Formats: sequence, C-alpha cells, structure tokens
Amino acid sequence: MDRYLLLLFLICLTSSVYASSFEGKVTHIYDGDTLAVSYRGQSFKVRLLYIDAPEHDQRYGSASKSMLQKIVGNRDVRVEYDQKDKYGRLLGLVYLDGYNVNATMVDRGMAWVYRQYTNDARLLELEQRARNAKKGLWHDAAPIAPWKWRHR
Repeated sequence: MDRYLLLLFLICLTSSVYASSFEGKVTHIYDGDTLAVSYRGQSFKVRLLYIDAPEHDQRYGSASKSMLQKIVGNRDVRVEYDQKDKYGRLLGLVYLDGYNVNATMVDRGMAWVYRQYTNDARLLELEQRARNAKKGLWHDAAPIAPWKWRHR
C-alpha cells in the first residue's frame, strides 16, 4: 500500500475522543463545510470540523457545495462532536461508511485545512497533495482562503 493510501486509511480508522455521536441522514447541504443531518425527528446543522470551504460568493464555492452533495447528499452518516459554535451548529467529524468526509473534502481540493483550529499533519499532507496535483480550488493560480475572504 503506498503512503498516500495508508494516510487515508489511518484517517478513516482514527478513533476519536468526542463526547457524542449519532447516525442520521443528510437532508441539506448549505455549503462545502456545513450540512444538516436528521436524527430521531430532529434536524441538526453540522459544521465540518477542521476545514474551511470557499464561501457561496467566492470562486469554487458552488463546486465545493456540489462536491459535498455528491459525497453525502441524502445518505446516512455518522457525526462525532463535542461542542457547538457561536451559531449553534455542531462542530464535528462526519463519516460515510467509515471514511472521514472532512478529510475527503480537503483531499479533493474543495476545502482548506482550517489552521486556526488544527495543525493536524495528516490533514495538512492531504492539502499539500491536492495543491501539488492542482485539484479543485488549487487549479486556481491564487486561491483566497475563506477566512481571508470573509475579512474583506
């Protein structure tokens, strides 16, 4: 198994220390890093932890949202979380069939690693690989990180 596949495998199998988890169906994709999951008759807005996707009005914003829709739209996922953000969204890791969706968005070049909240070497390596391969938003000569876009 090459190093890249091993890295993805380890990310998928990494056990977490999150306080809560649930399984539910994805009912809505807001953008490339936020979705809604239905669980026991309630809808929970989930912000994908450790990543930041382009904004709606930003280049690749629609592509990022479409990619997340393609990956998890109307599918059953597992959400692991331990906190909410200031908007009341669950901050969590989302898994589809054991695969880390957060990492997949970075791997496909549809999100940045959100360095303000993590310096996870595995995620950073996935981002660098996507950059080197010019995947997704990295095809752009000078992509603007969403946190910089929002501060404009």
